Amino acid sequence: MQRCGYCAGRARPGIKGDQMSDQMGGQMALLEETRPAPDAGGLPLVALAHNEANLIAPFLAHYRALGPMHFLIVDDRSTDGTREMLLAQPDVTLLSPLEGSTYARHKLDWRRQILDRHAAGKWVLLPDLDEHFVFAGMEDQPLAAYLAALEAEGAEAVLTVMIDMYADLPLSDHVYPRDATQTLLQAFPWFDGPGPAPHGYHFLYGSAKARRAAATPPLLVHGGLRDRLFRVPERRPGRLAMALLDGVAGLNGPVTPRGAALLKHRLSRRLTRGFFKGALEMQKLGLCRWRPGTRFMGAHRLCENYRMSESIAAFLHFKFTRGTAGLAYTAARGQHFADSRHYRDMLDATEILGRSPVFEGSRRYEGSPSLQGILRGVGG
Repeated sequence: MQRCGYCAGRARPGIKGDQMSDQMGGQMALLEETRPAPDAGGLPLVALAHNEANLIAPFLAHYRALGPMHFLIVDDRSTDGTREMLLAQPDVTLLSPLEGSTYARHKLDWRRQILDRHAAGKWVLLPDLDEHFVFAGMEDQPLAAYLAALEAEGAEAVLTVMIDMYADLPLSDHVYPRDATQTLLQAFPWFDGPGPAPHGYHFLYGSAKARRAAATPPLLVHGGLRDRLFRVPERRPGRLAMALLDGVAGLNGPVTPRGAALLKHRLSRRLTRGFFKGALEMQKLGLCRWRPGTRFMGAHRLCENYRMSESIAAFLHFKFTRGTAGLAYTAARGQHFADSRHYRDMLDATEILGRSPVFEGSRRYEGSPSLQGILRGVGG
């Protein structure tokens, strides 16, 4: 299982320890607000951006369609026009790193400081620029209705499954925009649907060490395109493990297992954890009610215990939009987990990158009902 880093909040090289606390009424320790949003009345959304000009328009359009938004976006020294595009948006507060503050060292602190200052006690969306949040029945109810249902449930956070989107083209040729008439979803309409092991998506109960480091969420999610292509061929589970993956670890079970369900997950972990070796964490907490002082464990978990909704949402994840050149740039930048090792491994897999990822378990996205078996509504 791939680990996600470390909790934010400790002192970093180049930043004095006494600078780490956010001054709620004044300047943040690591960021400056370059331009406050003229229209900042919507739901807070916090994201980090670096050279993602090709994704900004569809990103903003998707979230604006969910309801009024206040985008709080850190531009990490982009050089492709990202900064200028964000400055032109009335509902975007643009933030910039202070001198000595870098993405590699401080990205978790950037998010935490923005959230403590702008979203304390509020529901907030936490996507990356290549992630579009979707929830069950979104075509028939606004996001505000979903938030009201979460409130009634007593939830503080929503498990959000990352679903890699792709085209029927070699991954090396996944470039957006390719055709000026295509939307992002038209360009990349396919995803790995739920299905029998070893493919599909599965829960894994975290190790004792992982649970001590990060309490939320109680179950991790693995599966999808990158798992299928780059890891599963070398990790075929035995018959018992396959039965446990489908019978215990499927996404149809509780998000927060208790009693007999928890015992089953503990047993399943003992007998299936070898299958998950090297697996990417494909869950985030895309929507939560932020408690000031909360610390991140990487981008995928929180150190503190949040009450999880039993609903499940998803991020449509457009990871492959700049072809092999984009993967090479990310690998060379080295800003992701383990010096971007996952991106270097993908670049080495030239045969996989050179063919279409579509297979018999692929589904075409045509709205939230397409994600049946993954998405789940409150009380559903």
